[in-house]
Amino acid sequence: MTVKATGDGEIILEGACGAEDAEHLFQLLCGQPTATVTLGGAVTMHTAVWQVLLLMKPAVKGSPGQGLSAEQILGGQR
Repeated sequence: MTVKATGDGEIILEGACGAEDAEHLFQLLCGQPTATVTLGGAVTMHTAVWQVLLLMKPAVKGSPGQGLSAEQILGGQR
């Protein structure tokens, strides 16, 4: 599983996060709207995952290991 909740208010993205991970991330954020999402362990992220982050506007830490940084995509949302 590339998207997992730690139980202490953090959701961690790891590895290659595909489109199928977007729904799981969305469900976790609906249940934990104040959770912080940590992107540092993600190697790549499908645009559907980015769209969930843009929609839900959680606190975000780190950037995935792909070309664009979270700051470039999420801007002042972080």
